[in-house]
Amino acid sequence: MSRILELEKLIAQYQKSYYNGEAEISDFEFDKLWDELKTLDPNNPILKKVGADSGNFTKVSHVMPMGSQEKAANPEQFLVWAEKHNYDEYLVEYKLDGASLELQYENGYLKRAVTRGDGQIGDDITENAKKMNGVNDALYFNGKLIPFSGGIRGEVIMTHQVHKKYFSTKANCRNAANGLMKRKDGTGCEFLTLIVYDALSTDNNSYFSNEEEKITWLKECGFHVVHLEICKNPQDVIAYRSKVMENRKSLDYDIDGLVIKERKINLEDARRTRPDHQIAFKFSLEEAVSTLRKVEWSIRGGTYTPVAIFDEVELNGTKVQRASLANPDTMRKLNVKIGSHVVVVKRGEIIPKIESVILQNEENLTEIEYPCICEVCGTKLLDEGSRLFCPNKR
Repeated sequence: MSRILELEKLIAQYQKSYYNGEAEISDFEFDKLWDELKTLDPNNPILKKVGADSGNFTKVSHVMPMGSQEKAANPEQFLVWAEKHNYDEYLVEYKLDGASLELQYENGYLKRAVTRGDGQIGDDITENAKKMNGVNDALYFNGKLIPFSGGIRGEVIMTHQVHKKYFSTKANCRNAANGLMKRKDGTGCEFLTLIVYDALSTDNNSYFSNEEEKITWLKECGFHVVHLEICKNPQDVIAYRSKVMENRKSLDYDIDGLVIKERKINLEDARRTRPDHQIAFKFSLEEAVSTLRKVEWSIRGGTYTPVAIFDEVELNGTKVQRASLANPDTMRKLNVKIGSHVVVVKRGEIIPKIESVILQNEENLTEIEYPCICEVCGTKLLDEGSRLFCPNKR
């Protein structure tokens, strides 16, 4: 009971600092506290709270609920969710690492811009928002006004280039963006950009019929929109996540995972404090992408065990460049080769392991050579799939 109370206090403290622009701990550390409380007390009220804004602005109710998503920290957790949500296809969007904002329109004209707040009521920062890139005073398509009334939701981000040039003293882009958007005088908001991903009309007009059409419509309205990928099954989602993990450093803004949802628009689910039919598939400090350079064979008791040697990466604060490949069956199942881009994981295990291989151009890859002869006695090794070994007893 004392640990639950301690976790409640810590989560409330860190939520407040997060939503007011100066996060005290990393997302990874916060998620560990959240998951611990969820394990100890799944129905704890604090798990249903989103956060709270400062008292510097007028409070305004949202058009659409701005709740918190369910999350998966690794492929295993995502597959558990996917078993309960068997879709014909999975729409996958970047999970933007910024500050949520809702734009409220009446007959095509912007009336208010409201922060996330507690998920139901946020701060009215309209004048600040109008200075941001990607915030439209009115909605036009092909020169004609779109008489949309309702809410459009997005994420306020700061690009890496802007952060490096003007706000390098801030810990990260998200903190810098959060701080600027809530300044009373609005100074610096011109350095921020809004990227949108959701919309809900309140005027009884139909502008789109599914989630993909929604993104297309938002783009046609002149907004910067989130990147969208369509995957056929959960394994394709996991493979796509690995590719994004590898390439996200080349993006001009921060993302901390992917958002997975179904094609149809589920208004009932969206009204929940914590929607169930979509999930945030987050990146983890316990995972990294690297390039396999060679395979060494560890010999013990006549058994030959493959060990991957790859470019050094950091996993949960530790630098590593070696990981287990287990056995020949594992290597063949992974289809791993020298030069392969591999996902390395360390989730509580002492020794990291290669979890998966990212598909790439085969021209730059070479096959891994398996030892055939015992180094000790010269006998031909036996490959039984789960084990490569010398048949001679030692």
